[in-house]
Amino acid sequence: MTVDSDTAILARIERAVAQNLLDYVRAVQSVAPEVQAAAIACAGGVAAFTGIGSPLTTIKGAGPDIPDDDIAAAEVFFQGRGIKKIVFELAPWIPERSVERLLRRGYGLAGVEDVVVRSKPFDASVSSRPVASVSAEEWPALQLAVNDAPDTPVWSAVIRASAQVREAIRLGVRDENGMWIACAELFPVGDIALFANDATLKSARGRGAQTATIHHRLGEAAARGFVCIAAEVTPGST
Repeated sequence: MTVDSDTAILARIERAVAQNLLDYVRAVQSVAPEVQAAAIACAGGVAAFTGIGSPLTTIKGAGPDIPDDDIAAAEVFFQGRGIKKIVFELAPWIPERSVERLLRRGYGLAGVEDVVVRSKPFDASVSSRPVASVSAEEWPALQLAVNDAPDTPVWSAVIRASAQVREAIRLGVRDENGMWIACAELFPVGDIALFANDATLKSARGRGAQTATIHHRLGEAAARGFVCIAAEVTPGST
């Protein structure tokens, strides 16, 4: 890829991630109105509040340039909702001047994750294990169980919302006894497919469940005409 094509795909993915975050806010508003989820535009991206302690109370898609006015507006937005630690999730297209603005305002590097990207053609080979669709009603209990997530009101709201995000494709893998052991989702955002919420029961890891969901979602992407797939992963993970 050239530098220009890298920047173009970064821009498309960042806009897709921001839209997906906004879709989550709307879903939380629907399933858990008591959370008072909200969002505002922020430097081309979205600043979202989905509850104190929620992993989706964050800013995604901002940039490449992030003016002081947008940073200040985001700070007012979050601080007015009791958030003391404001998080910008930024892609590496951010120019030095934006980094300097954040540093001057007291921001520092909190962590790093990889975003892996694949353009078509997609490998639509048959999954190594059977993969099944999961209903919106079944999804929250499945994700909570296999993700080993804390059963708190905030996490409950986010997990219930993930079942209601528009056009979400929810998938699961069962073991030989018919018990759910893994889950995964695909979020369509225009012609971009976002892989998310991959989780496997600890006792069932290393048996190909997530490999199966990846192959299945690649098949879905090929059939639906997506041009690009993106997924956030822990650095160094398989």
